[in-house]
Amino acid sequence: MAERIEFKNIGVSDRGINVKEQVRPIGIKTPIRRGDRFGIFDMNTDVIKQIADNLRNLLLTNHNERLVSNNIGANLRALVFENAGVVNNSTTQTIAENIKASVDEFMPFVELEALEVALHESDSSVPDNYTRVKVTFSVPGLSEGDKVSDIDLFFRV
Repeated sequence: MAERIEFKNIGVSDRGINVKEQVRPIGIKTPIRRGDRFGIFDMNTDVIKQIADNLRNLLLTNHNERLVSNNIGANLRALVFENAGVVNNSTTQTIAENIKASVDEFMPFVELEALEVALHESDSSVPDNYTRVKVTFSVPGLSEGDKVSDIDLFFRV
């Protein structure tokens, strides 16, 4: 008769000792900075933070900035610059459409929740000559409950 051993049972048992769970790096944090924990660069260890970082980079990329893939990005700088000092329903709608199209194509697992566009005149937390674009999002299956995350993008006009 053959003996059977489950691999789940092989290994180190905690025997009352606190076993610290290893934290593994997922991706490089941007803007890139020197790291001491995982190597040369500072790394994200939380999936939601890495997704937020990737989404921020996607939205800050303009069309024709990537050599091989010219359509990557939301082209927001061009829109914000065209409509400098003016935030109306048409501008906000165009920004929302660009963001939605870009996220649907390159990060379809992200669910967009809300968009806010603000100038210094309407929001004192926005510096002079800047436009703030705040995107609220969630990731189904990863976000706990109804938890949403947001990213603030500031564009100088």
